[in-house]
Amino acid sequence: NSYINGPAQTLANANAGYKLGATSGVNEIFNLSGQDAALTKVGGGLFDFNAANMTSAWLGNHQVKVTGWLNGVIVNEKTVTLQVTGSQKNVFDFMGIDKVTFSSVAGNKIALNQFNDGKQFILDDVVLNVAPVPEPSTYAMMFAGLGVLGLMVRRRKMS
Repeated sequence: NSYINGPAQTLANANAGYKLGATSGVNEIFNLSGQDAALTKVGGGLFDFNAANMTSAWLGNHQVKVTGWLNGVIVNEKTVTLQVTGSQKNVFDFMGIDKVTFSSVAGNKIALNQFNDGKQFILDDVVLNVAPVPEPSTYAMMFAGLGVLGLMVRRRKMS
């Protein structure tokens, strides 16, 4: 995986989809050399992969298989068809996963690319929901509250 910290049009000529795929202008994600790409939560854990704007860098009718994983098992799968001519919002709603992968499947080369078979695509405006990790103080408060409840129950039983 790679990301672009700045306008994607600096990567390629005007015939490529990089320019049109850069909808936010910062931190676009693309699959370097057309390889499969994956997103996971830093430090592990579950997240929801809701949506992303996607654009093909070089291929027309570029099919990308997007797969949601949980503990090494496929739980969601969707194939989207991308174009070089513009970014499109794709809704996935993959809930409670620990990894999402992106694999180029097929497409027709329509833009000049001297580097490889043109299977690069751009993700931008990615929408994720990540559950916050509770702070240790949150656990301490929870256990203290349970302790107080336990004392109250015990007091009622004794009286």
